[in-house]
Order: sequence, then C-alpha cells, then structure tokens
Amino acid sequence: LFETGAVRLLSFVLDATAYAFPLMLSACVGGLALGSLAAERLLRSNRPAALLFGAAQAAAAISVPLAARALLPAARVLEAAQGALPRTPEAFLAYEGLQFGLCLAVTALPAAFMGMSLPRAAAALDSGEGGEAPRQGGAGERVGRLWAANALGAAVAALLAGPVLMPALGLEGLLEAALGLHAL
Repeated sequence: LFETGAVRLLSFVLDATAYAFPLMLSACVGGLALGSLAAERLLRSNRPAALLFGAAQAAAAISVPLAARALLPAARVLEAAQGALPRTPEAFLAYEGLQFGLCLAVTALPAAFMGMSLPRAAAALDSGEGGEAPRQGGAGERVGRLWAANALGAAVAALLAGPVLMPALGLEGLLEAALGLHAL
C-alpha cells in the first residue's frame, strides 16, 4: 500500500513523463534493498529478531507521514530547477537526476524500514521466536515460503490499492491504512 501511495504522492510533484514512474519505482525498491542490507548487519547482533521486526514495522509506520511532509519542499526544488535549467540534453539528465534524488530522499527511509522487515521476520521464523518451536525443514524452504507470502501480499495490496482502496479511502486514507498495517 505504501508504494502505491508514495507513487501517487510523488506523481503530484514529478513531471508526467515516461521517466517519472521508473524513477519513483527504483527509489522505492532501492530503499527496500538498503533496508535489507542494514537488517543483515543488525541480525548479527544478539537482539531478538522478532523484536527487531516489530521495531522496523513501527519505524516504517512513523516514517511514512514524515515522508509525505517532505513532498512540498521537494516540489518547490523541482519548480525552481525547471525555471533555472536550460532545455538541453545535459540539463535533462541533471533534472532527471534531481528528480531521482528527491524520490530517494522522500521514500528511502520508509522503504528501508520496510526492507528491514522481511529479513528480521525470516530470522525470527528460523529461530522459533514468538513462542513457536523452530520449524523443521531447511532455512531456504522457510524463507521461500515467507518470501512467497510477502510477495503475494504485496501483489494483492498493489492490485487493490489503485482501483479499489484509493477511490474508496482517498490518498490520505490509503496511507493511513498502510500505516495501520505496518503498526500491527
């Protein structure tokens, strides 16, 4: 839900070009990747993975409204750049780079916290935290099932977010629903 909401919010700020959506998507996915890398380092600590998972979910829920508040300043930066840059191929690349940097600045923190969640959930599942005994079978099998459930949930959420939830709840309601789910 966050990714759909973030793309919609960023679409208010970015130019409607064939380049805007890939910039937004790569910024969101890049944030997820950075969060996964950070989680790998944190999981080397002796902290319980289930506790780290909960902390990542709470941090994601807190960071989404902060990211939304960063959009107006980002829009002002882009508006100033449009007026200042000449219409040349070099300036086009500079402007697209600026758009990507602003997308990354707005989405990186929530996406990174979301990216931390899956490795932490996998570690908790593998260790049997949360009152369950460690599951039988290989770690790859368990993580594969977790990844499949995560990917299926993301696909269903993305399918519902645009045509169903955003019209029913509005953009703010969609982001609040995403916050609520991450806070669970």
